[in-house]
Amino acid sequence: MEKLTIVYIVLLVSGAVPLILCITKMIMLKNFKNKAVKVVATITHVEKRIRFKGSRYYLLTLKYNLAATNQLWNAHANLFKKYQPGDEVPLWYLPDKPTKFSIDNGKRYPYAFAFTGVFFLLIVWFCYWLSNLEYTTDL
Repeated sequence: MEKLTIVYIVLLVSGAVPLILCITKMIMLKNFKNKAVKVVATITHVEKRIRFKGSRYYLLTLKYNLAATNQLWNAHANLFKKYQPGDEVPLWYLPDKPTKFSIDNGKRYPYAFAFTGVFFLLIVWFCYWLSNLEYTTDL
């Protein structure tokens, strides 16, 4: 196999991986939401945490009622968006496992899909352009 062919394969795979991950995450969230019950959770406590190099996130304590039994549940979630105690967020949980929940509504996934799709198309175009170059060796 030629060295240039190996470069094409590496470039195409490295461009396709983010796109495949984005599509997989979108499908997983859709399947989860099809099985889940949506309720409104109230944020009872917010704690700011700082990671490596100063990036911050917020540890939220959530309180929500189960739809079927009206039983009160508490949960913890990490988010980068700042909330205040008393704010309400949509929450999806599995009826058979109330501790398995998601507060991700997936609004950013179409943007991530578009970005990774354009990135992949640019890599495909670059590989096509590179393969059509004529190489000469002048000695």
